[in-house]
Amino acid sequence: MLGTTSENTKIVDQNQWGYGFVTAGTISFNNIASTNKFFTDATINKRLVGAYGEAGVSYKDLIYLTATGRNDWSSTLPIANRSYFIPLSVVLLFLRNCYRKTVFSHSVNCVEAGRELVKMQMPTQRILM
Repeated sequence: MLGTTSENTKIVDQNQWGYGFVTAGTISFNNIASTNKFFTDATINKRLVGAYGEAGVSYKDLIYLTATGRNDWSSTLPIANRSYFIPLSVVLLFLRNCYRKTVFSHSVNCVEAGRELVKMQMPTQRILM
């Protein structure tokens, strides 16, 4: 089995805050002096592209081996290290009696997992007048 995946994410973060109400008891952003109003905004764009594959073999319906691999390329990683590989292997063992009934089965899995971090950008700060 072979396949691909792609994901585009855009995060927009906007904040406004201030201090020192002009009129006591009126809680509103419009009730703050313009010199005490602040606004930040940040936009984070992220793209993730991946390719994966899986292959499996069996021996006399007693033991199965499956190997899976996935490679991802992320825009949030440094250019020299944008690609990372995630391997997975599974071994499955069946013990059967003379009537071909399964009397015991056991699975062993091995995976190396990880994930990329979202690139943090310093928000720009503007004073509203």
